[in-house]
Amino acid sequence: MRRMFLGLALVVCFATLPAFGGMLFVATLEGAQEVPPNLSPATGSAMVMLNDTEDMVMVSVHFSGLTAPETGKHIHGPAMPGVNAGVLLALPAGEFDHFMAAASAELVAHLKAGHTYVNIHSQNYPGGEIRGQLQAVPEPGAVALMLTGVTGLLVFRRRRK
Repeated sequence: MRRMFLGLALVVCFATLPAFGGMLFVATLEGAQEVPPNLSPATGSAMVMLNDTEDMVMVSVHFSGLTAPETGKHIHGPAMPGVNAGVLLALPAGEFDHFMAAASAELVAHLKAGHTYVNIHSQNYPGGEIRGQLQAVPEPGAVALMLTGVTGLLVFRRRRK
């Protein structure tokens, strides 16, 4: 019985390491993250959800306070914070939710590595007014299941002593 419990706990723990339902990436957009940094009062947020089969992304972007009309919006990479890079995916103008697009293997690899950013360009800042580095967010369900597995292992270990 104990071996079965230990085996089940290990399966739950390790099976939940990849996030269920795809991977979520988020960014906070601001002028201070631009290269070079600027004093724009604009702020924004971006969310990118990569599906389970890693061939589609769903993107949402919201922002306010641009100092001039928007001229473009993209996901760029590969780049760490403080470094500029080429466009990986063009995004529609304005604010939006649930924009669906095909995800190239290059985009997927750079998203997972943390080497992508969202950039909103304006007439006053043609190189980009606000920018934010996309960071992976652990899915709460996966974290909870992994913690359940770890707790089960700890309980098993205590009972064994």
